[in-house]
Amino acid sequence: MSMQDCNRELGTGMSRTQEPKTDAGRAAAGQALASNRLCVVLALVVLSLGTLHCADDGQAGGSEPPEGGLPAILRHPDPLERVRWTAEFLEAADPDDLSEIRYAFETAPLARGDREYALFGHWWATFDPDAAWRSTFDSLRMEGGHVIRQIFRTWSRSDPSVMADYTKLWDPGTWGSTAPGLRPELVESVVIGWTESGEPGLEAWISGIKDAAAQAAALKQYVTMKVMYEGGEEALRWAVALDASEGRRATLSTALNVVAHEDPQLAVEWLDRFEQMEADTEGPIRSIANSWGHHDPEAAARWLLGREKTEGQSRALRSVANHWVRFDYDAFAAWLLDRGKESAIDKMRTAFIQSGSKTRKFRVDFPVLLEVANGITEEGARRRDVFWVLTRWYRVDEAAVNAWFDANPGEFPEALKARLGVVPEAEVELIEAAAAEEVARLAADGSS
Repeated sequence: MSMQDCNRELGTGMSRTQEPKTDAGRAAAGQALASNRLCVVLALVVLSLGTLHCADDGQAGGSEPPEGGLPAILRHPDPLERVRWTAEFLEAADPDDLSEIRYAFETAPLARGDREYALFGHWWATFDPDAAWRSTFDSLRMEGGHVIRQIFRTWSRSDPSVMADYTKLWDPGTWGSTAPGLRPELVESVVIGWTESGEPGLEAWISGIKDAAAQAAALKQYVTMKVMYEGGEEALRWAVALDASEGRRATLSTALNVVAHEDPQLAVEWLDRFEQMEADTEGPIRSIANSWGHHDPEAAARWLLGREKTEGQSRALRSVANHWVRFDYDAFAAWLLDRGKESAIDKMRTAFIQSGSKTRKFRVDFPVLLEVANGITEEGARRRDVFWVLTRWYRVDEAAVNAWFDANPGEFPEALKARLGVVPEAEVELIEAAAAEEVARLAADGSS
């Protein structure tokens, strides 16, 4: 099957799981999933490398696999080609050839848990999932986290009832305990596979999990799948419809958290309803701010500043600031200088000064940093950040810093001047490198 065929399969595969199935319908869907399941895994594995590798003519790749079969494929240096050829080889392989195929993987010059092992684990799990799982106990190459997660996802998609008693998900560190814990990452894989299977019973299975951390992981993954398959609006409606006995409060918070990453505007619209239901919204508020801050930090900050001032709001504002220094440093500086003294943005100023300077490897304007620091309303924090700037500026321009002290007598004890320039060695290297770049730039400008 070509990658073009895979794309067609993937384009229709999602919608199949959204419809309730009769027995006949489930059988038909199972056949359809059997035809595209390696496509799903291949797409996800290759996407994790950063891009799908497609030939210009739309066919499956631009070259043929090397001679020598699977051992030669697993030795090929190009990771994208290697993953594609491995998937194509396994798709055509016969389960009776397991021993030879396993030997090729066990002797391949690949890193522990590489993506090819995830493909192998998926292929093996389609006909003997228990053996594929047990192979991860004693194989250094197969014990990688995403390998076992893929095995459990495939297993749950083909037969979710096997996971009913939770025993296969026990955390080895809690074996022998009267209440063994579950591995959250495997619980998440079961939720994904079970959702893909279209079989009923998943919500009841999640409700039956006694391990709080594992149940939270399962719930978050389930809500995530709902958002992906049905959209954020439908996922939120489902969460609201739960009653208190079904853990509505935690579920509402989780749902809003997930939706905030996908659509912060929608999450904002629903936030008031959640607060009226006494849902915990501190986490979702931070999630909304994080998501929004990636692409429109000013809008995220404006929204947060319009809310009640709390410790959670303050942390969220600092998170937005950390995004903003990367998104548009100069615009952030102008925004801070324009707002004047405002206690709600004190931590944003500190983030701009300290995190921003390190992010930019000290390619900064120290007088601007000082002006931003002097806008901090809390006196102790203001003096701390002002001195932080001065100690680093001193490594670049001692005369300018001494002139600042002369112009601001009494701002700091005279004895404190002895600490000027005392900064971590790693920062010294960055500060001096940035200063050298600036000198070279000015010299180049002067000669042009």
